[in-house]
Amino acid sequence: AVVSTQSGHYGRGEFGDGGVYIKSVFGRYLSAQPKGTLEWNRTWKRSWEKFIIVRHGNRIALKGAHGKYVTYVRDNYVDCSSTTVGQRQLFSVYPANCLRSETAVLSSWVATHHAPDLKKVAVGKGGVMALGKDDTIYKRVGDNWSVVSGKLRDISVGGTEIWGVNSGDYIYRKSLTGGWQLIGGRLRQISVSPRNRVWGVNSAQNIYRRSGNSWQHIGGKLICVSVGDSGVWGVNANDDIFYKDGTYGDVDSAGAGWRHIGGKLKWISSGRNIVWGVNKNNDIYFRYGISARNPVGTGWRHVGGKLSQIDTYNLAVWGANSNFDAFSLTFRENINIAVGGWRIGTAAPKFIRTALGSAGVWAIDDGYKIFYRSGESWINYPGSLKDISVGKSEIWGVNTKEEIYRKIGSGGWTKIGGSLMQVSVSENNHVWGVNRNHNIYRRSGNSWRLIGGKLKCVSVGQSGVWGVNANDDIFYKTGTYGDPNVDGAGWQHIGGKLKWISSGKDFVVGVNSADSIFYRDGITSATPAGTRWVVIGGKLSQIDTFNDKVWGV
Repeated sequence: AVVSTQSGHYGRGEFGDGGVYIKSVFGRYLSAQPKGTLEWNRTWKRSWEKFIIVRHGNRIALKGAHGKYVTYVRDNYVDCSSTTVGQRQLFSVYPANCLRSETAVLSSWVATHHAPDLKKVAVGKGGVMALGKDDTIYKRVGDNWSVVSGKLRDISVGGTEIWGVNSGDYIYRKSLTGGWQLIGGRLRQISVSPRNRVWGVNSAQNIYRRSGNSWQHIGGKLICVSVGDSGVWGVNANDDIFYKDGTYGDVDSAGAGWRHIGGKLKWISSGRNIVWGVNKNNDIYFRYGISARNPVGTGWRHVGGKLSQIDTYNLAVWGANSNFDAFSLTFRENINIAVGGWRIGTAAPKFIRTALGSAGVWAIDDGYKIFYRSGESWINYPGSLKDISVGKSEIWGVNTKEEIYRKIGSGGWTKIGGSLMQVSVSENNHVWGVNRNHNIYRRSGNSWRLIGGKLKCVSVGQSGVWGVNANDDIFYKTGTYGDPNVDGAGWQHIGGKLKWISSGKDFVVGVNSADSIFYRDGITSATPAGTRWVVIGGKLSQIDTFNDKVWGV
């Protein structure tokens, strides 16, 4: 079951004692504080961690221990501050029967309020339109749906035009403010781009492109076609996926041949450097790595939730499920991981490293430029690094020459003696690193202290010092839990395989050679090596953690 918010967080609900305890994938419970804030870091289930479910029609409110309700404040932020229930305190539950099933999950998909039964949603520069299950046409006005004259079976929104087809396959076009105009031809499904390019398929699965005032027949067979900034994409009756070569950038061209893309989808939508789709099981995917140089992208990434149809424009994604519910998602490029759930972060350069600590969130792009996070933006910072780590008041990094640099507070970069290929600094500003020979070093005063062993990646944090070697074997440095200023004892081998690791607050996160994501469960002062690895959905090549936050690329 899914309880949708705009916060980008999710957790599994544990029902009991007349309420629900919301537990994140990191094993921590959501807790309502007397001052009206929420903290997702509890290891226990007590009164502050219990939320009462209050039904409001087909939606719910969550009442905390102090008599206040969980409230959507803004994107990526919720609190528990309201004494009354309004639109910002109401959450949609999907599927609706989850309140009888003893599980609930908070997701970043947002169910639309006051929505009729919708089978299809279309989004474009010209706004958001939808079709009811009886072919009624709706327009999104504020937070409401307004009926538009006419009946359509399919609809698409462009820059200044809206196109659709009815149950008889007749084609209609309208401007954003005008009425419907009948267009010659017959189509079963239609798509219009931000530049008002129009493609469609008919009942025989033949493909057509609008050229001037006529339809140009395009070779091939499809049941669904989409035209957008990422070019023309389509799927056939076998759910095979195709890209039309030469159409990237929403050009006014028929393109070249159809290129087969791996995977299976029943519906597809071409967006800005991204393509979204759903398969026959209503699972949701997006195509990443799309650019002018690589218009077909590099792979498909699964997104939680279920939709039967999907559409995208710029950062907005809309869709409808098999229960005729409409959902929206604000998609952002690159990856920012909030506690418990993956949230795609604000549009950014192509990062190869992210790091976070009390001194903020920092990153490095594929040109080795340095950036720091300011609000929802990335600000370029002077210097060039290939690796970076953030502590309480210090930021450490190494460049492509493996020279070491340190930044303290608001000061600039200072070169530090030595040579490292990877470095890590903790909240106590303790620094460890490894060099190109995989030798391990710890900063002691103003010098480097050689530590026995061989690692290619080391991380120091509240959970102690952890590392992985060239064989992806995982090790914990005994005696380092709590981030003391010590060498520790021996290296304890931990089962599993990881290529990158990060030591956080009572948990450790890492990624393996397949970019699968894991966290170490059961880490305490009594069991500093933890008890097991737990896989998390998603794919990352590098990851970092601080307190209850995790970032990665």
